[in-house]
Amino acid sequence: MTRADAAAAGASAPPYGVYVHFPFCSHRCPYCDFAVTTDRPPEAGRYLRGVLAELALRAGPFAGLRPVSLYVGGGTPSLWDPAELAALVRALRERLALPETAEATLEANPESVDPNWRTYFVGLGGHGQDVAHGPLIDALAQRAKVARPATAAAAGATPAPDSAAKQGAVSRMIQIYANRGHLIANLDPLGLTVRPVPKVLGLDYLNLGEADLDTEFYTGSRNEAIKPRLKLREIIAQLKEIYCGTVGAEFAHR
Repeated sequence: MTRADAAAAGASAPPYGVYVHFPFCSHRCPYCDFAVTTDRPPEAGRYLRGVLAELALRAGPFAGLRPVSLYVGGGTPSLWDPAELAALVRALRERLALPETAEATLEANPESVDPNWRTYFVGLGGHGQDVAHGPLIDALAQRAKVARPATAAAAGATPAPDSAAKQGAVSRMIQIYANRGHLIANLDPLGLTVRPVPKVLGLDYLNLGEADLDTEFYTGSRNEAIKPRLKLREIIAQLKEIYCGTVGAEFAHR
């Protein structure tokens, strides 16, 4: 088989993406439902050795397939030592034939990005170029100074100073219910089980209260099943029905 034939065969192989999980974080966000820990990453490359051992065990079934992307998620992968990440990428190229042209994504917290990362990413090459943020920030600041036509204020509907914060809290609450609502789902038809309500599902956890229940908020709905704006008490009722109601499961036994 010629090199051209081999390349053609590789191009026709089924594609797949590679995901590597780095579970370490400096702190855990209340809405996060991923497998993460706030413990310090193991030293001396212990976590990397574990990932490489897992790679060696699982690489066999992927022979003949075509990796097209690499996604390193977490956690906070930007806490991972750049030299260890480089070793990981080399191992993926050797074990899975991950091409140098594969799309690569790494989740990062800007507060944890070490200056060595820039050196590492520049070494990876690529077609994109960095865009300086300073001029963009200055342009946005100038745009914000431009007077805009009065709308709500002219109509007498001046929003409360904390309305944006309240809306943000409601949006976070919707996400938390999607991640944690199952913890109080009605799974006991006899009603004998008492399931404690997690603190993150309480109104006070997000600085909301009884006084907000009759205030309308945006729901973020993408279809007509749920209105784009509802009172908070209606939003909570919808969330409980969707994520905390009864769940049926059917098992087939031989």
